[in-house]
Amino acid sequence: MGYIIGVDTGGTFTDIVVLGEKGEVISSKASSTPKEFSLGVMNAVESAAKVLGISTSELLSRTSIFGHGTTVATNALITHNGSVTAHLTTKGFEDTMLIGRIHQKVAGLSEAEIMDAARLDKAEPLSPRNLIRGITERIDYKGAVVVPLNVEDTRKTIKNLVEEAGVKAIAVTLLWSFMNPTHEQEIKKLIKEMYPSIYVTISSDVAQKIKEYERMATTELNAYLGITTSNYLSALDDKLKKNGLKNPYMVMQIMGGFMSCKDAAESPILTLGSGPVGGAVGTEVLAKLLKYPNVISTDMGGTSFDVGLLVRGKTQFTNSSIFEKYTTLVPAVDLVSIGAGGGSIAWIEKETGLLKVGPRSAGADPAPVCYDRGGTEPAVTDANIVLNRYSTTSFLGGKMRINKPKAVAALKEKVADPLKMGVAEAAMGVIDIVDAHMADLIRKVTVGRGYDPRDFVLFAFGGASAAHVGAYGKDIGVKFAVIPYLASEFSAFGIAASDVIHVKERSEPMKFPPDLKKLGTIYKNLEKEIGAQFDADGQTGEVSLVHSIFLRYRGQVHELEVTIPRAELTSADSKNMVLDFEKAYEEKYGKGTAYKAAGLEAVMYRVRGVRKVVKPSLKAYKLTTPDSSAAIKETRDVYFKELGGFSPVKIFDRDKLKAGNVVEGPAVIEAVDTTVVVHPGQSVKIDKYLNMIMQLK
Repeated sequence: MGYIIGVDTGGTFTDIVVLGEKGEVISSKASSTPKEFSLGVMNAVESAAKVLGISTSELLSRTSIFGHGTTVATNALITHNGSVTAHLTTKGFEDTMLIGRIHQKVAGLSEAEIMDAARLDKAEPLSPRNLIRGITERIDYKGAVVVPLNVEDTRKTIKNLVEEAGVKAIAVTLLWSFMNPTHEQEIKKLIKEMYPSIYVTISSDVAQKIKEYERMATTELNAYLGITTSNYLSALDDKLKKNGLKNPYMVMQIMGGFMSCKDAAESPILTLGSGPVGGAVGTEVLAKLLKYPNVISTDMGGTSFDVGLLVRGKTQFTNSSIFEKYTTLVPAVDLVSIGAGGGSIAWIEKETGLLKVGPRSAGADPAPVCYDRGGTEPAVTDANIVLNRYSTTSFLGGKMRINKPKAVAALKEKVADPLKMGVAEAAMGVIDIVDAHMADLIRKVTVGRGYDPRDFVLFAFGGASAAHVGAYGKDIGVKFAVIPYLASEFSAFGIAASDVIHVKERSEPMKFPPDLKKLGTIYKNLEKEIGAQFDADGQTGEVSLVHSIFLRYRGQVHELEVTIPRAELTSADSKNMVLDFEKAYEEKYGKGTAYKAAGLEAVMYRVRGVRKVVKPSLKAYKLTTPDSSAAIKETRDVYFKELGGFSPVKIFDRDKLKAGNVVEGPAVIEAVDTTVVVHPGQSVKIDKYLNMIMQLK
């Protein structure tokens, strides 16, 4: 079968996990290289090859599946470094994107950010008003052509945008094109005939769904990110092929699962946040293995903290995603993020004199001060170094030397002295604040949605979660947390464990009872589109299809997804749809909220295709004695508030801990890629898969 590789490019590190034919798991990492991310990927591959004792070319030539989660599109959007993009729309609707919706100023913001009303504003336009042009055409809500496309005027507009305005990408979103895409397709053909190098996105390709503003936002974002993303994917493809990779590599997508690098180049919006989604996939795989139906996944990396839910064994999804305040129609794994990571910067707010942590991050460049790469602003990692929770000599297995004096000096100058307190006290304040931010986000995702966190198990992964979960996990009342064996590279593990997935959707409002023959035709067409995508992937294996319908009460604007058994439905299926919708409605909004007298209408139809990828199973080890003394490497003074400050604490080597061993807190467990902080009264047990199970008291 060959090796299966998962690579996750984060803001600070690029992680790699290699799954072998016999169940062995190899992990490694390298620093991310923001100026050319593909270099960081290749450095990570080279690092993993060294761990395996083989060359990079041998590793890649023996690899059957190479999966990649990338932040290139995310980085381009955050830094507004996409292409100069024009937007063509139906004449008279040129201001739709600029008007937006009433919630655009607060979309995706935290409560604290929303309360800072003076700084609220709409998202910065990706296509400025002078690059948004109206096209003479009109299709009505039934898909009938009311005004034919004026081809000559359209040609003139395209020529002006490219030759006079210098645009490199064009988005096309016409009114009601999801009912009839012919005008959009004709415009795309015109652009490609006139200027083959221009990147083109039409809404009927990326968002064939109702909702005018969201459809435009989805299309514009995709066009804006297209050239940057496709150039990166192409450069990485060249590097991988030159170094021995025989099969085309796959790219992680925001809805979970792989797509081909060709599809990713055409739909870069689907790669936004693809790395953290790997953690959600890994959570589902590991939770199934450990038999945990309800899991809160928490991923603390260098720049962000991401929270997701697994409820009754199913990953939770959202039907729309928010990127930089733009609400889109991209279905995605439901992850909520804040700027809280190891690189989150501690700073004093001038107006109030209060200590703040994040959302700004030191990232990989210049990185936290202790990395000695030119950073001057203290970060969460610097605070952990000052508190002796992180080692200065064995960080990343000793590959990275830590400059503690610089971290101490930065915290003293930027935090301790302004607040008139000691450096250790200031560092503890930084840790307390970031831990509180993370606990608050978990409550928002659980309690805020009607779930009791005490009914869940907590998964803590990412490079920094293990050092903080003892605090934020206890704060939310969870009984125990699972720190996966591959905690730092868990998103890369999830990417390696992913299947190939394609999703197709179509909007066509329909009142109940629906026209079952028409429904069947819609689903059959969606199945054909998915089949064509799987054929283009070049992968083998059976494809399973899941059909669903989006229903709502008449007069409402929000719909719920209901799974249906097949494409060709019967009248009995139609009745079951109503019952399933009413049950789902009351589960979400409360008992007695269903209003049957309003009647139902269908809004959208979806088919999700999954091609399972065969993977090796994780190796299980025989449980041994609870005695963990053989893994003690040293004793170090570590700061714990519960102990009144610095106290001598046993430091354990994670690689010497065996299945069945127990570590009682206070303690610190050090691995090559992460550090586990065990607070007084807490304990950690190593399970048969070498995961660390932390009892939170």
